[in-house]
Amino acid sequence: MRIAPTFRSTPCWTPALSGRTPMDTTTPALSDFRDFDAFVDYAFDGIGYKTTRDNLGLYVQSRLLTIDRKNSEVSGAHLAPAPHKADAYRQKLTRSTLNEWPTEAVTERLWALAYQIMPNASAWIIDSSGIPKKGDKSVGVAHQYCGELGKLANCQVLVSVHLSTSTLSLPLIMDLFLPEEWAFDPDRRAEVGVPEDIEFRSKPQMAVDQIDRLLDAGCAQKVVVADADFGANQEFRKSLQMRGLEYMGGTRKNVTVMRPNKLRHHDQEAMSLFEVAKALPDKAFCTITWREGTKGELSSRFAALRVVPAQGRHFGKELEEEQWLLIEWPEGEKEPRHYWFSNLSQRTSIRRLVRLAMLRWRIERDYQDLKQELGLKDYQGRMWRGFHHHLSCAWPRCTTWRFTARFFPLKRAPSIGRVRRNLEEALMERLGHCIHCRRPYGPHESPPPTESAELRPRSKLRDVGRRVFMRIREKVIR
Repeated sequence: MRIAPTFRSTPCWTPALSGRTPMDTTTPALSDFRDFDAFVDYAFDGIGYKTTRDNLGLYVQSRLLTIDRKNSEVSGAHLAPAPHKADAYRQKLTRSTLNEWPTEAVTERLWALAYQIMPNASAWIIDSSGIPKKGDKSVGVAHQYCGELGKLANCQVLVSVHLSTSTLSLPLIMDLFLPEEWAFDPDRRAEVGVPEDIEFRSKPQMAVDQIDRLLDAGCAQKVVVADADFGANQEFRKSLQMRGLEYMGGTRKNVTVMRPNKLRHHDQEAMSLFEVAKALPDKAFCTITWREGTKGELSSRFAALRVVPAQGRHFGKELEEEQWLLIEWPEGEKEPRHYWFSNLSQRTSIRRLVRLAMLRWRIERDYQDLKQELGLKDYQGRMWRGFHHHLSCAWPRCTTWRFTARFFPLKRAPSIGRVRRNLEEALMERLGHCIHCRRPYGPHESPPPTESAELRPRSKLRDVGRRVFMRIREKVIR
């Protein structure tokens, strides 16, 4: 039995999973999914209405198209077999997110599938990411820090948990952060349909609630990896410790710690992490390589020592247990670059600490694929339900190409562009026509080389460049 959470556990946009049975173990084997349709049928099988399931399958496929904007209007025009049916397809895509259907029926199936795709997963990675917005009417939009822009701007912020290995990762949960100006404004809440039981929660509180949902669903525990926005929060670390979870959380240089010894902790003088790093001799640092990058091996200097975090010491708060402090100080730099806290056992090697700390880069690749390739930031609706259904469909999209990549006979996983082109050809075979120019398309025909200018307007410069390219191509062929 798990200890009750320290944070206020309020239900998120999906119903709470406490009291539910553990995750279903009758998930089909990966070899049972022979094509894309079989995967979509499995993902949305828990939704009762067949029309809604068909529209959701179409919605997922529309986000795999090779077009610049993947909103319902543009995607509907590419999927429609004739120009006069474009509006009907647009309405199908819109209804798929606005209709009421249980998101947990989709997410729990994908959790079980994600653990099959990555049986050797080593971590749950927690992070937040911003989606820039121009107006302020969409749900959750506020003037706040946006990681994509690197500054304060109007944006929506997502908090997510990803299952990860050293080379592959998949999103498990994605929730929208509701700022205070939205949470305490009844008029704005009613305008976008925010449920009454949704209250304001900080990002660390949201992350703890997401982990509770995974644990209640029976998911296998992993090491929690997070950046300084979460790891520097003392209550967040204590909540993970109470649940029996190991963590590797980033922290900031002004956080105070004490060195463990036989004296009482309250008799010691706390030092900041920057002061601790400055006091270490050069021989305390060693060079460690954690993975192979595109430009060679990635390595840096690290030092690991045991400390006791002293946050809240002067306010009568109980001190945390002794844990690891990992410091990265690259050669030639004036001060350390990163700091981490970890409650892994004392026998843990510094090499494993470094590999877990640097595992967080995987989540950046997930967000890059979701935003740029799979249309996560192209949703144009303003309602609470529609946006979160859009997020729920982001998991099948990301899982689709990660799942398909397993069947390519390559040493490394193919790019998302290559997987998407293969899925696009399967979609054209299913529709019977090209999604760009609507020409008849058979199972053994290659897609037409050009797109219709009526469906996808092009600038004059782009048209001239395309014609020049086609002429050069013809000369080369001759």
